[in-house]
Amino acid sequence: MMMPSLQRHRCFHHRLPIVALALLAATSPLAAQRATEATDAHLREECRLATQALTTGRPHPRYSWALDQIRVCDQSAGPALASRWRALREADRTELGHLSFTSRSVRDQRIFDAALAVAGARGTAPLIRLAALGVLASHVDPTVYVSLEKLEHPKANQLLPAVLDFAPRDGAVPLAESDKATFLTFLRGLVEHEPDPQVATAARYLLRGFMAGEPSGSAH
Repeated sequence: MMMPSLQRHRCFHHRLPIVALALLAATSPLAAQRATEATDAHLREECRLATQALTTGRPHPRYSWALDQIRVCDQSAGPALASRWRALREADRTELGHLSFTSRSVRDQRIFDAALAVAGARGTAPLIRLAALGVLASHVDPTVYVSLEKLEHPKANQLLPAVLDFAPRDGAVPLAESDKATFLTFLRGLVEHEPDPQVATAARYLLRGFMAGEPSGSAH
């Protein structure tokens, strides 16, 4: 599973001094030079297989490969990842980390909508809901990277970590301009009404961080 490596970088006054994601931009499959499914028959077939594995779900033998491959699928990534989020029933930490990273790498409205539904589903395992909150945070501001561990144990008055050198690709369905406002309203609702204390605490941490931070994309 391909995951970001973290290193200290210069401090932004609105967030913690953290992280540069050394993301795989030059390694397979991200090195696919932005080929598209419409023009590349090989990519189209690989994306079809990845979608099949993700929608079939674990323990499909190529599931981990599919989570890596789907990041370069401009047409298939949105619906495949949205489907996987909606199908999650077990809180498998390893899968959640891989799925969250891949979902942060593709900014697509369908992923946002699915993660929002999962984060708000009270019958869903809290760990899955926390992972969905992290994906939502990165969708509305790609400079934000909040790990699952940090959402499980947020520290009082700790600001959101910022990422550098992270270039998510746009999915086939662009994010709506209203998504950030929708997310902040959603967080306020969780803070006020969520019965699960862990989810409510994570929502409070994210809301405080976004309200204290600069507008999206202001970090360099």
